[in-house]
Amino acid sequence: MPLLTDRPGEVADFVADRAHAPDGYENYQAVGVVDQDGTIVAGMVFESWNRHSVNIHLAIDDPSKVALGFYKYCFRYAFETMGCHRINAMCVDGYERNERLLEGMCFKREGVLREGWRLPDGQVVDAAIYGCLRSECRLIPKELRHEEA
Repeated sequence: MPLLTDRPGEVADFVADRAHAPDGYENYQAVGVVDQDGTIVAGMVFESWNRHSVNIHLAIDDPSKVALGFYKYCFRYAFETMGCHRINAMCVDGYERNERLLEGMCFKREGVLREGWRLPDGQVVDAAIYGCLRSECRLIPKELRHEEA
């Protein structure tokens, strides 16, 4: 599936609609995947970049349409282009599909924000916190895993 890098606003809207972000995102960059009809089927938003880390928001409608290349591109973008040392992600605690996906993408569970999220229906839930360090990321080439001083 082709990567979508030139329409960050559309990708951000796609992700916000699925990731409990009714107000959208500010100061972001976004990358998506489109199917053969040009419909967005996955997206990753990079937000709150501070030259050391960035928060990601991920939404995928159909995981079978998302190739490993999408994840590799996104991680390389964060670590190489943005120069980050780490990537941060959160998901609803106990939502196994998202937790497995994050762990499969090299993230490590770092803790829980108790009552850290309010869902669109008003329900307050715990949020699991995940982090991926540049030095531990298997999705980028080995030579990029170590930062220069």
